Amino acid sequence: MATTLKVINELFDETISDITSNSNSWQSFLKCASMNYKYDFNEQLLIYAQKPNAVACADYDTWNDTFKRYVKGAGIALLTEEDGYSRLRYVWDVSNTHSKYGVRGKRV
Repeated sequence: MATTLKVINELFDETISDITSNSNSWQSFLKCASMNYKYDFNEQLLIYAQKPNAVACADYDTWNDTFKRYVKGAGIALLTEEDGYSRLRYVWDVSNTHSKYGVRGKRV
């Protein structure tokens, strides 16, 4: 397993322990999860672990093609399984995007 995958797996385990340890952590997680409802629980957990104040997350192509926004900054790593192998895919919060000058896309 690559180092990055190992780190993300450890982060996942730590975050589960954290959010189940007290009600304030759980409420904070639920607030973040409610903003990113299209993601499954495991992905919401990793979004919360890496960017607790995330409002709207999407992948690179969605930000560029659908919303006409360019991505700047570090992405949020999510675990996914493809052909029986674990790998990472990245999403970005709206706070890490900027509008392309002079281009109108869908409202975020």
